[in-house]
Order: sequence, then C-alpha cells, then structure tokens
Amino acid sequence: MKCAVCGNEIKEPGKYCPTCGSPITQETSISPAAATDSESGVGKRFVFSRTKGLSNSNYQSIHTTITIDGTDLVIQSQKSWFSRFKRPPMVTRIPIRQIQTISKHRTAGVYDLITAVVFLFLGVIYSMWWLLFAAMFAWRAMAVKYTIECEGQENVSFTENFRGSNALVDELFQTITKIKKAPIIG
Repeated sequence: MKCAVCGNEIKEPGKYCPTCGSPITQETSISPAAATDSESGVGKRFVFSRTKGLSNSNYQSIHTTITIDGTDLVIQSQKSWFSRFKRPPMVTRIPIRQIQTISKHRTAGVYDLITAVVFLFLGVIYSMWWLLFAAMFAWRAMAVKYTIECEGQENVSFTENFRGSNALVDELFQTITKIKKAPIIG
C-alpha cells in the first residue's frame, strides 16, 4: 500500500504514514497496482496549494492533492494555520465516470481584501509606503477556484494561488478524459 499524500510505500498497516504522518485508511491509500500504472494515468498525483498572508507570515495554507486511484479520483485537502496548527485532512472520492468537466473562475480572500483596503486608507492618509502593503495584500487575495462538476454527486472545489498552474489542471482533465474513454469504465 502507498500513502496518498507522500507516495511512501507502507509495509506495516497502521493509522498514520511513518514518513509524512497523514492518516492512512482504505480511502486515502493507493493500491500497489494502481500506483505503478503510469501509462494510463492511474496513480498520477496533482498537487495544488493556496496560501493566505505575506511571505513568511502566512496565516493559512490549503494543500490539495488529487490522485487517480483506479476508476476513482481521490481528493485530499488539508488546511493549516500559521504552518503549525493542522486540521485533519478531508478526503473525497469521486468515480471518474461521473466527472463532467472542470470549471475555473477567479475569487478573492475576504480578509486579505479587507486588509488591503485598510492599508489603502492608511496610504492615502499617512504615507505612500502603506500603498505598497495594500498592493501586496490585494495581490495575495487573488485566487483561482477550480470546480470539478459531477453527475449525480455534489461538485467538489479547490483553490490555488492566482499564479496557479492552468497547465496542471489541463493535464488532470486530459487524464480524466483518457481514463473515461478506456473500455474498463465505458
């Protein structure tokens, strides 16, 4: 069995991965056969991240790992605050045959936008240096939200920083389409 987060081979079954410490269940693990089939895209992992805050003072990080496990898409998302306090990962399994499309739209973090507006007012009142902070917070507030639209199941969304990789999402969608066309799923 392999860990869905770090890909480490797990020899002894347990509750947590010995390498990264993420919880191991049947839902979060990849079968050995699925992890080695790279030609069909099975076992392929896509990693997305969204950070809120400035440089070393990020107050929130959201890491999303999407893994293709046989005929399912396993989406594992974990939030952490100040790089220390981690929420348990949320795992969602979606049958690939139910995925219709992946849509994208721009979004913004509310708290970062509020902070940018406060710095904007400080810049107008006091000095131009505050305007620089306003611009940095406004830039960090921007994000891209991807929604995996499913048939007969609730849609699943994940966000990535504004400078996120559209190429990675395109590759994910192409891999899903390729697997859907395979005769196994029909």
